[in-house]
Amino acid sequence: MRMPEKNIGFWAEVWNWINTNTPVISGALMAFLVAVARSMKEGEGLKRSLLEATLCGILSLGIISAFEYFGLPPNLATLFGVIIGFLGTKKLAEILDTLIGRRIGGHNGNQSDRNKPN
Repeated sequence: MRMPEKNIGFWAEVWNWINTNTPVISGALMAFLVAVARSMKEGEGLKRSLLEATLCGILSLGIISAFEYFGLPPNLATLFGVIIGFLGTKKLAEILDTLIGRRIGGHNGNQSDRNKPN
């Protein structure tokens, strides 16, 4: 059995996969990097910044993977990654709570229902 690093075909496949998925990779990477920069600027520690950035990267992967379904071009992935990283998970959760609350009614959009005591 040959080692993968010695197999030219293996690296050609890796390079092909990277080229095929460049928009997704760049979108998730930009979400991660912008979220780290934003969190550090806001005074968060390194661990919290990296966790927030990881969540933003994962969230952007989920959103970017839906581009084909909605007929959006893949080159918007970087833009969406930057937006997701800039807003962060808390702000995105607030926006989604407001949008969903308007759809189902009864939610005023001022405060997340998760933060209200029962």
